[in-house]
Amino acid sequence: VWDTLTSDGLRDGLSSQPLAGTPSGLHLVYAKSRGQGNGWSVHYLFYNIASGWNDDVMVESDLPAYSPSIAAREFGAYKIAICFEAGNDIYGDVISSPEETWNITNLTHSPEMNIEPTVAIDDSGDVHLAWITQVSGEYKIGYGKLADDMLESEVIEESELGAFGTGAAPRLVVVDNLPHIF
Repeated sequence: VWDTLTSDGLRDGLSSQPLAGTPSGLHLVYAKSRGQGNGWSVHYLFYNIASGWNDDVMVESDLPAYSPSIAAREFGAYKIAICFEAGNDIYGDVISSPEETWNITNLTHSPEMNIEPTVAIDDSGDVHLAWITQVSGEYKIGYGKLADDMLESEVIEESELGAFGTGAAPRLVVVDNLPHIF
């Protein structure tokens, strides 16, 4: 079934990981232009199979957000994770219901550039992230696992993306609770 989800005259943008599915619905994250060069806000939509689309929820309205990414799992309750880049850091939050309020926080707090995040949730409910980072002028892949709202992260030194790694845009999947980064 095709449906028009937005039609307000502002430009909307999908990143490479905008959709996640759970047994009871679909979860969509997208960026919406604020117009006039004022950056992008992040929005979340949930499609409940029983009742249709919920109202659009603004996840982030102040930061100039780029590349929003989403993952969702259902374990009786939900675990929904959204992350995005803003100001060379990775921001995000994890909620347990499509109706819960998003409380976005800075996850990387780094002086290095951190861009192009991707997110996955494993069978245990742990949230994993991968992104592009810059260390001493060289681009590498960063990896992290959220634990108690803190990101335990590391740089994958062997990733060696060179001086032009911003186009790498890693992808992350978790199989048998082990992260795989492509």
